[in-house]
Amino acid sequence: MTAVFIAILNMSITASVVALAVMLVRIPLRKAPKIFSYALWGVVLFRLVFPFSIESVFGLIPTVTANAIPVVLPELPMVEQPVEMPVFAGGAISSISSAGAGSGVNLVHTFFEIAGYVWLAGFVALLIYAAIGYAKLKRRVFFATLVRDNIFESDRITTPFVLGFIRPKIYFPTAVSQHDYILKHEQTHIKRRDYLIKPFAYIVLALHWFNPIIWLSYCLMSRDMEMSCDEAVLREASEDIRGEYSTSLLNLCVNRASLLNPIAFSFGESNVKERVVNVLSFKKSTRWVMVVCVIAVAVFMVGFASNRVVTIVDIPNEYGTYANENPTEIPEVELDWPVPSRYNVSSPFGYRVNPITRRQEFHNGISIPAPTGTNIVAAYDGVVILSGWQGGFGRAVVIDHGNGLTTLYAHNRSNSVSVGDEVIQGQIIAQAGATGMATGPHLYFEVRFNDDAIDPMNFFQ
Repeated sequence: MTAVFIAILNMSITASVVALAVMLVRIPLRKAPKIFSYALWGVVLFRLVFPFSIESVFGLIPTVTANAIPVVLPELPMVEQPVEMPVFAGGAISSISSAGAGSGVNLVHTFFEIAGYVWLAGFVALLIYAAIGYAKLKRRVFFATLVRDNIFESDRITTPFVLGFIRPKIYFPTAVSQHDYILKHEQTHIKRRDYLIKPFAYIVLALHWFNPIIWLSYCLMSRDMEMSCDEAVLREASEDIRGEYSTSLLNLCVNRASLLNPIAFSFGESNVKERVVNVLSFKKSTRWVMVVCVIAVAVFMVGFASNRVVTIVDIPNEYGTYANENPTEIPEVELDWPVPSRYNVSSPFGYRVNPITRRQEFHNGISIPAPTGTNIVAAYDGVVILSGWQGGFGRAVVIDHGNGLTTLYAHNRSNSVSVGDEVIQGQIIAQAGATGMATGPHLYFEVRFNDDAIDPMNFFQ
């Protein structure tokens, strides 16, 4: 749950930057057709939904990679000292620190674990709220009378609205005349598939409910959606209906406290005052204005939907030194396979797409899937120099084999050795798990020689 929450949090942070940019761009576009402001929210939605990014030379957001700049950190500390370990490079949150000396508990990790469950509870609560509201609304129009096509009348509602996902229906209050412009407004929603876009946007909002910028974005998107529909109706009208349209908006406005459902469309909802002002000041745009707006919006969307390519100069490993893909000197040591009963490697040494951040990063070891509790053994004789919680690695063991050779065993459910213990090749030292930043139970195994990470497969026969 922690890994999922941090992935959502990273997407939310990036999307917030894009959302703020959209809010700024909407200012010079306030005189332009609202369909362009509405379209801009599509790139925010993209950033909120997809954990990966598209790299492009046209990208306006630089790829943030903790490995992009060479750094040299102190030598691997003992477990008694606090240590900061990278969680995943390239994300907005790149490290989680371990707790104080000798505590063996990572307070920051605990915070994120609790926050993950709070986030899940909020997400489920918002979905339940929407489902209950939708069910109540369906019950209210259950006995609605068919007028024609997909248009119904009911005496239990006070404003027209669209409801449904597969075959959306338009509902009118019995006491309200079915003016053509009101009907066209709702039909425009259906034509543009807004009846699917708004529920989807609400689900995404529920995923990011902890972010106030996303709440504001959802409100502004809903307003742009309604205003663009208003303008579409006015644009297609054969005569000036701005006065009548504004009057209908005021007469059918819905009290914000009594909105029927967050995923239903009501004709008189969403900032009626601003909509009336926009309707009364509406003028059909000239062709050149439309062309300029299309180009500007396209440039913005391409720029903010992609990340600028960053050339990686060198790759520091988890302890601050550098991975060595082609070492000139490898000690002649034959290691035992660290998980005797499991021989599959799910993620080898080298560049890969991080399963959490979906960014290309360098993997300084190998990942060996194993059920929780599977025994992990020492790959070679040595002395345990670290045994405890190590940030994103979760519970980890590091063994010094002498002559500059060390091995790391991470994400363990439990450790069976302590700092200072002498171990022999093949001795059980831990049990596999999914502690720290892991998507499932496995062993992360790393070999280092003189502080350089080396492909562990070089040491197995």
